[in-house]
Amino acid sequence: MRGPPKSRGSRLPLYIMLLIMVFGASGAGIWYATQGLNSPITSPTPAAVQSASAPTERMTLPDWMRPVITRPNGAPTPEGPIPAAPAPSAREIPAAAEALMIADPIDGPFYITFKQLLPADYTTIFAPLLTQVPDPQREHDRFDGLLSDQLEAFQARNARAIVAAETPVLAEMAANMQRAMRTTEICHAAMQGTYQPLPLDNIEARRIAAASNLSLIRAVASGRSASVARVPPSPTQVQDFNRDLQKRLTAQQWTNFQSGQLATLPVNDQCIVMAAYWSVIASYPPEEAAQWTAHQMSALIPAQ
Repeated sequence: MRGPPKSRGSRLPLYIMLLIMVFGASGAGIWYATQGLNSPITSPTPAAVQSASAPTERMTLPDWMRPVITRPNGAPTPEGPIPAAPAPSAREIPAAAEALMIADPIDGPFYITFKQLLPADYTTIFAPLLTQVPDPQREHDRFDGLLSDQLEAFQARNARAIVAAETPVLAEMAANMQRAMRTTEICHAAMQGTYQPLPLDNIEARRIAAASNLSLIRAVASGRSASVARVPPSPTQVQDFNRDLQKRLTAQQWTNFQSGQLATLPVNDQCIVMAAYWSVIASYPPEEAAQWTAHQMSALIPAQ
């Protein structure tokens, strides 16, 4: 079997949405969308934890960190029901094309796990895709672009399930996010909003990407089965988070972050901020790390 030229990079691009690293698996590059990065929250304390006498507090967090929707009885829940898996497809995945796709020892486990945990979703995505692109190694650029679009839609459809995933799954997602933001090639591309390849010989970065891809699949599968409801971080938790984050940053990095001007910093400083940001979350006990990760993933749920 002939693989892609080394200069073209890995066959596993990373999909980031709103700085929660949801890595789309495919091949030749990295696709990023970082909307909402530069606007701090100025709203009052979240309703789920606000008392009648609670003062209005300016939270020094980006606007994509808004709380999970809370029902009138106080039980937090994703906004609307968690979508079920798609109906089984009558289409078949071309076996030869699938074999080429999963042959890579680093990227292949993502596809295998996707198929095992979410077989209907897997078939819905890959049956038409591998029919269009029967040789994903030879046509990796086209394969990547089509799959990135599919994974973006997959994530949007399943944001509620991700928010409702079990604690170990979301804690693992936070840890993988921390590693990704500490990886220069991944973080620079995220901050710059570019589509870039991971070189085939950068084994460590590719492993980090693959682990983050698996976090997405596991979170969707877990959320569908467990439907965990969580309260958003309390005002005290937010204050503690800000204090812990500020300790890890220079005065300039902190000022730019809390004022919504992160993008005006040099990209290396932006990555220091985001690595510190996820390091704080990953340092928490699993339940609290999962709470913060779910809190951020709730920003992906479309407003109704």
